[in-house]
Amino acid sequence: MSQDPLDSLLDRWNRVPGSPSRLEAEVWGRIAVEVSDDQTTGTWDRIEAVFRRPSFACAFVIACILAGLFVAEVRLAHMHAERSAQIARSYLHLIDPLLVEPGAVRPLASTNPAAHKS
Repeated sequence: MSQDPLDSLLDRWNRVPGSPSRLEAEVWGRIAVEVSDDQTTGTWDRIEAVFRRPSFACAFVIACILAGLFVAEVRLAHMHAERSAQIARSYLHLIDPLLVEPGAVRPLASTNPAAHKS
């Protein structure tokens, strides 16, 4: 039977100086340091890490632009509606100057008969 060339490499690796428990302790120590570093990062560091990704940054910029356009459109629609109402009121007042707008107080006609003769 021929021997596998990897067997000799594995045998050399098993003869590494230092005990396996020391290697295991070192590995777990490194893992503990990484986990503690992840837990101590602040909120701003996490947000910054998310915004470093180009795909998220582009999506965020596009969402902000779309939100701005939506708000501008709503505001513009409100302004057009107010302007249309103002034009309608002006037209009605032009047709009938005695027309009183809702909520306005119409002046009472004078009850003095002498006032009507002049």
